[in-house]
Amino acid sequence: MGRRSESLPLVEARAAPREILAIENFLDRSQCELIRAAFNMSRGRLAANPIDPFWSDRLLWFDQIDPRAIGAKAVMQQARFVIAYRIAEHFGVDGRLYSDSQQLVLWNEGHSMPVHVDNAHPDGRKHGTPYRDFAAVLYLNEEFEGGEVFFPLQGVRLKPSTGLLVGFRGTAESPHGVTTVRKGERFTMPCWYSFDPSVAERSMFTIF
Repeated sequence: MGRRSESLPLVEARAAPREILAIENFLDRSQCELIRAAFNMSRGRLAANPIDPFWSDRLLWFDQIDPRAIGAKAVMQQARFVIAYRIAEHFGVDGRLYSDSQQLVLWNEGHSMPVHVDNAHPDGRKHGTPYRDFAAVLYLNEEFEGGEVFFPLQGVRLKPSTGLLVGFRGTAESPHGVTTVRKGERFTMPCWYSFDPSVAERSMFTIF
């Protein structure tokens, strides 16, 4: 996976195919720094993940972020709603999108993610999140090497930059992965969206 994905053309946001939403500077550097500071403030809340150790000690759910980081949580909450709007606008969505989860994730050297889709397994096995219609990843920094989101069907990798938003369908139309982080720490804020209101994360209705 690594060699094939890393041989794909590396393109900037403005050159992304139509099947991918890519917006540079969706959040500015100060907002990204604020969110990274909230992650660092909340590191004591990181924990092992017995279901999937791949995510152990590097993932925070929105509700796990230290409540003292209210400014960062307000930025995240606002971003969550604006991302939904931009996804709906870009993909011509007819209907309301609900955020089922929002996270902060640390990717250390050596971490990568194989090609997958967010709501189905290629072999037809039952998937844990079949309701995820769209996904988005927001880069909170750029001081690392590797760690590019790539799309094999579209034949591209996207060049990371602080504040870059990448949005795409959660279906088989947009299989995607992450190339290996070769150096540094990669911080991202992923969000997922569904047409199903019953899966909406309760925190999405919190007002700051």
